[in-house]
Amino acid sequence: MKITDIGKVLEWASAIYAWDYCDSEPLAELIKNQPIPPVLKTVIAEIIRGDRKQKRKAASKLKIPAREHREIIHKILMRRYSRDAAKLDSEYLGDELIKEPIEIIRKEEEEYRRYLASVAEKYGLETVETLERLVRETKGYLTADDLNQ
Repeated sequence: MKITDIGKVLEWASAIYAWDYCDSEPLAELIKNQPIPPVLKTVIAEIIRGDRKQKRKAASKLKIPAREHREIIHKILMRRYSRDAAKLDSEYLGDELIKEPIEIIRKEEEEYRRYLASVAEKYGLETVETLERLVRETKGYLTADDLNQ
């Protein structure tokens, strides 16, 4: 899967997540303006049929509003993907930039950690671990099987 495909699926998965937590607008906009990725057609059909229900009780307990939550998670997962890609390519990048691969890995990891800390601070989350837990909870939405809960 190309990174552009991953970004599109992430956008749809984030919109479905927002819908699950009572924010229908992002999903409505995507349905109106973009073709539905084949891997998610079953899930969208379940939503339209009414087989899939929104999590109203859980939505009231979210620390971050669903729309912002999905955007934050989307950005974090893309940054994580970028960080991991840099780790895999560090030897090649090191040769290009005349740096040791470990320097590139450490820099990417530090930027990722700094970003997590800034998001946690912005939303008044107690720790970066709280944010990482939210990412783990949301990450399951990336596969069709997990979307079919």
